[in-house]
Amino acid sequence: MSQPMTDSLLIELFTEELPPKALARLGDAFAQGLFDGLGARDLLEAGAAVTPFATPRRLAALVTGVRRTAPDREQREKVLPLTVALDANGAPTAPLAKKLAALAKSVGVAEIDWQTLERASDGKGDAFFYRYTARGAALADGLQAALLSGISGVLSSISAATRMMKSITQATARGTGPAAGRCRGTPSGVITSR
Repeated sequence: MSQPMTDSLLIELFTEELPPKALARLGDAFAQGLFDGLGARDLLEAGAAVTPFATPRRLAALVTGVRRTAPDREQREKVLPLTVALDANGAPTAPLAKKLAALAKSVGVAEIDWQTLERASDGKGDAFFYRYTARGAALADGLQAALLSGISGVLSSISAATRMMKSITQATARGTGPAAGRCRGTPSGVITSR
């Protein structure tokens, strides 16, 4: 078997001005989200690593050990319970034919013969199962979703920081926050220094 093709992947995201104090946290959140998204789609080799980069106007991540294509996977999918799939005489029912047609379309085969299905227990009773090999996703197909995972991580970090700053500001205005002795609230809610 040939060695899978792996490469390094550099993703750079241009942004509006980011807060300098939050750059490291935002860069880490973007890089980890991207890395986790690629890993969830089996697009990373064992030993893959990510390095975050962040400047006030960009977030970037260098991921090593990225597969061009995820490996194929053996799948086993439950089709229907035998009580629904077969009639009293043991002949296939209309629901079985409908389910097999939909399954064949989803896995990319012309048709599935019901007699080739595996009979096994699903814990509740006997059922038909279909085994097939699912093709691994290409990097181009999985990258968009992985990128969205990275961006979600950044947005979560920003909203957490915003909530934290809002609670500190409100506590300080009430005279109970970390800067209570140095700041005071005004009727309009604006904080001014003493």
